[in-house]
Amino acid sequence: MPRGQHLTCFTGGMVGIASRIFNRPEELELAQELTDGCIWAYDSSPNGIAPEIFAVVPCPEDHDCSWSKEKWFDALAEVYMQPATASAEETRQKLEKIVEENRLSEGFTRLDDRRYIFEARGD
Repeated sequence: MPRGQHLTCFTGGMVGIASRIFNRPEELELAQELTDGCIWAYDSSPNGIAPEIFAVVPCPEDHDCSWSKEKWFDALAEVYMQPATASAEETRQKLEKIVEENRLSEGFTRLDDRRYIFEARGD
């Protein structure tokens, strides 16, 4: 599962600036995708702040990335369930409980570090 970290959200801007400095316009699309991923992580968090470390459902490369609750539950099953030993209904119930217990927003598969670290500055 793709993992993200709150502080890596600077990457989209760095790639975008570098694409301009080094005249590599084809890398602007990558910069936009990286930035969009971080915006999504912030927008999808209940308080509007992305967790420090998290994992998400990947979009298939060069495919439609429309929201699908089924794809999310399939990804959750990969992370949390042992090989298919339960019925589909039992699996779904277990996954819904995991989502509730872990307070997972849609699209997130894991929150490895749910802290929001605020830096105190003397300025």
